[in-house]
Amino acid sequence: MADGPSTWETLSKVFESSLKNSLLAVKKQLRDLTVDASREVGSLESSILIPDENPELLRFFVSVNKTLENESPTVPIVDSLVGYVFQTGQLIAVDKPEDYYKGVDELTGTETQEYIAIPLFHQSRILGVQTFMNRPEGVPTGSFSPAEIQSGQNFATLAAVILRYYERLEFLHQMTLSELDQVVVQSATTSERGFPLVGTTETSHLFMELIQKLEGLSPGDLEWVNELVEVGLKQLDRPKTSDLEF
Repeated sequence: MADGPSTWETLSKVFESSLKNSLLAVKKQLRDLTVDASREVGSLESSILIPDENPELLRFFVSVNKTLENESPTVPIVDSLVGYVFQTGQLIAVDKPEDYYKGVDELTGTETQEYIAIPLFHQSRILGVQTFMNRPEGVPTGSFSPAEIQSGQNFATLAAVILRYYERLEFLHQMTLSELDQVVVQSATTSERGFPLVGTTETSHLFMELIQKLEGLSPGDLEWVNELVEVGLKQLDRPKTSDLEF
């Protein structure tokens, strides 16, 4: 047998590269939507926070503020406004919040004046929180209006759809790196084409599980997300930023 990567090793690398590119594309779509949301609501900044690997923390995932996105600081769930929203699913709109996590202000060199935190729901599960803070230059300061808060909620609904899709891609990416690698290791008994022989119990099971999960990742899924974003932004009279690419 000739030396070189096996069929499965090559396939694993292709999947990994494709999924990494897709994750970056979906994250960019979420960032672009956050920029549009901040502009529509009339806030200086908007960010999306998601659960950290540490279950006691939330971390900044995308943000209009480049420092927050690049540094990806964490916020404690307990004793913070954004943590309260994540735990309870209740929207908060407040001026000069006393319970705002000051570490974020220290990192960005700003002082939070006006603040909205909106839970990102997928069905009954909270995926994260979208925040809006302060007013940009040229916009009168003061509390966010009910119409602006509603606009933020509309965008948060779209953000939750994209974030859920990102979760699916990330799960598939992690599965590819772990379970597919197991297939590579365990497929010593192979057919002439390099694929596991039918009847090889554990390898066959992993192969079938992989195929079932990959079948769930179709171009139709991506079109579905784009259609939802387009419909939602039309309702807000905003142009769609860009299509996702796979």
